[in-house]
Amino acid sequence: MMGKELYLKILLSCWLVVFTMLAMQLSLNALKFKSLVGAATASQMQVVGSTIESVVDRAEQVGLPLEEIDGFKEFIQREAASDTTIERISVLSPVGLSIFQTDEFGIPDQHKKAVIRRVFSVPDQESTLSMGGWLYSGRLLYDSSGAVMGAIVLTASESKFMPSIIFVQKNLTIIYITIIMLITAILLPAILSQFRAVTSIYMLLNKGVLNQDPKLTNHPRESSLIAEKISVGNSMFREAEKSIESMQEANQVIDFEKANIK
Repeated sequence: MMGKELYLKILLSCWLVVFTMLAMQLSLNALKFKSLVGAATASQMQVVGSTIESVVDRAEQVGLPLEEIDGFKEFIQREAASDTTIERISVLSPVGLSIFQTDEFGIPDQHKKAVIRRVFSVPDQESTLSMGGWLYSGRLLYDSSGAVMGAIVLTASESKFMPSIIFVQKNLTIIYITIIMLITAILLPAILSQFRAVTSIYMLLNKGVLNQDPKLTNHPRESSLIAEKISVGNSMFREAEKSIESMQEANQVIDFEKANIK
């Protein structure tokens, strides 16, 4: 009975370690896939962003300020409608004020500070931020002197690509569950084979097992052999103790005689 308990403890310990490692790997893979999908979606939206940037560059070359571009709002509305991924587009001034936007909502107030800080603080022209179920893709606008003259913020809802993420997570979960089952099937016979001697020692060292009939143990032959080896070891240990005591007594006598001679 105790042998089975020991096998079960070893199996549960190994299974717990494997389960923890696979659970961490599943979480990391899910986060990595979500990041990759977000990056791919942001790159797709940047195609529209580059088209808007080219119009702004042509207007800037003829000395037309961004605020005075005729029909610019209708233009960005058409560009937003051309890509089903894009929910809305906002064009910001260098200080973060909204100049144009495709609808009355624009960037939500609770996200505006974080989005503006992200877009204008990164050294790259393009930036990405995921927040509150929304994906924001920013693109800086430069004038002919290389100074920042504004930014384009393209917004997409994460709900549009979330089904693909959930699908991948389900498949990964099924794969990892299958791996756990296979590892369990491999570990069980391996543990029964490799830890047989350890189980015999465990049962011998347990006081409750020492008084039982050897026929009740799972491996009486191994247990008897180990018990004999332990008994021989105990006898040798006792003889060594006696030899040490004799040597200590002899040393005491010699020291006493030396003291008397002096």
